[in-house]
Amino acid sequence: MGGITRKKALLDAIEIVKTADIPARRKEELIEKLNLCVTELPFAKWTEEAIYDACDQFVEEHGRIPRISEFDRAGLPSHAVVQNRLGISVRELRKKHFPPNMLDGHNKEEVIETFRKEFIRCGARTQKEYDEKREKGQPCAQTLLKKLHLKNWSQLLNKAGLLRKNRKSRYIDETTHEDYVVTVSVTYPWEKL
Repeated sequence: MGGITRKKALLDAIEIVKTADIPARRKEELIEKLNLCVTELPFAKWTEEAIYDACDQFVEEHGRIPRISEFDRAGLPSHAVVQNRLGISVRELRKKHFPPNMLDGHNKEEVIETFRKEFIRCGARTQKEYDEKREKGQPCAQTLLKKLHLKNWSQLLNKAGLLRKNRKSRYIDETTHEDYVVTVSVTYPWEKL
């Protein structure tokens, strides 16, 4: 990913025009046309630069890399356009353009830390319970296992610094060295021992 995107450049140009020492009428016209360009992005013709720019803009707006299914929509070029302009598939574009440590826009450490916080928040005892209690938008356990190349729930807990002490669902948070135990309480699912 590189540099400034077209949308960001246009938005910066609008801010510059707003403070420029030019006649008010000319300033209004420039701002109006620049805003029109922003709303019309991406432009109809997909150049190689425009394709990479659209991918970078997607990451900036959504905080993650685009999924393969999101090409053809969400301001991204179609699969056919990527193939015709770049000579590679969308899957290859994702591998080529985004760093290998990115998992939907986040590196592995960010994904693990987000899981750790969500796990403690929801107070789940099992993988199934985590999937049921997790907040909307949080990946399910199976997705995390797949993306982090882990084999099972225990490995995920260990990777997140949550060591299982016994079968009563007591956990140790390795970063704070505090014990947590799952309770039945709905408001506060975790109690410090």
